[in-house]
Amino acid sequence: MSLLFKIPTVDLSAVTTLLGQVKAKTDNLPATPANETTVAAVKAKTDNLPADPTSETGAIARKFPFMDFWSAAADKITITNVAADLTFPDIVVAALPSGLTIKKVVLVLSARALNNTNAADNYISAAGKTLRVKKSTGAWGVDDVVGITIPNSGLYGKASAKENGPVIIGSADLSALVNANSTYNVRSDQTTRGDALVAAGASLELNDIQVGLRVFYS
Repeated sequence: MSLLFKIPTVDLSAVTTLLGQVKAKTDNLPATPANETTVAAVKAKTDNLPADPTSETGAIARKFPFMDFWSAAADKITITNVAADLTFPDIVVAALPSGLTIKKVVLVLSARALNNTNAADNYISAAGKTLRVKKSTGAWGVDDVVGITIPNSGLYGKASAKENGPVIIGSADLSALVNANSTYNVRSDQTTRGDALVAAGASLELNDIQVGLRVFYS
């Protein structure tokens, strides 16, 4: 009996291509592998990573330059020609990132409309009229600070007209007061400070009002 053996055919072109691919990988390997010192240095860095990622979450959050905290909307605040306390909505500051450093805080006033119901042009009729801020645990006249100062002739409204309302960003830095999560009160205060908003005419309305605190931090 004779046995016949079939010699397999080798595709030399495929082998050459495969060898070329292997060579391309090995050519990119370093001349010498990483020594023990390099490996130890990498291990030291990974060993210092915390098991709890909370600190990393805080660090990422602190990359943003600021956060805004806004009050609920108030339907209307009316400024008359007789100075009186005007209470604005409270602002709740919450969920500030852990480990932050507060750099600056400013008060912001936003109103959808400015409505002058007076038959003549109307505006703030005295200089140095303000909106003040305090923590809810503080007292007016003791613990409040000026957040926004409205200039004389500010909030100008044409006679018997409703116009787009303003967005006013205060220049005063409130970071000494607004330094933690808390509830903050906003008021134009006549009773204790004597600098509440007062208009030339009987009725200058701010409609759909919000006040906010913009917290800049690192």
